[in-house]
Amino acid sequence: MKNTLPFKNLARLEFSISGLKSKEDAASLQYKLLLNDAIIRCHVDFNKGKCELLYNPLNTNSRKIIDSVKKPLSAKAPDERKLSYAKLVRSGFHA
Repeated sequence: MKNTLPFKNLARLEFSISGLKSKEDAASLQYKLLLNDAIIRCHVDFNKGKCELLYNPLNTNSRKIIDSVKKPLSAKAPDERKLSYAKLVRSGFHA
């Protein structure tokens, strides 16, 4: 039986967030980002002021994700990499 995976490729995006005033702000942003069906995993780190996420590049792109962060917050400096889903699973990535 052939092993089938749910995705061929995912994209990893890391960007800085400014304007977070509390851990609750970070949690709220994380929740809002996860409402996007294309975003598979997301973690907003209040202490580091950054967001790391995995998303399906067939359904969105880094610019749309960055633009979805609304004032008073701002997102900058996207770092996007595409990787195979199989490689991701083997790496044991946890967001």
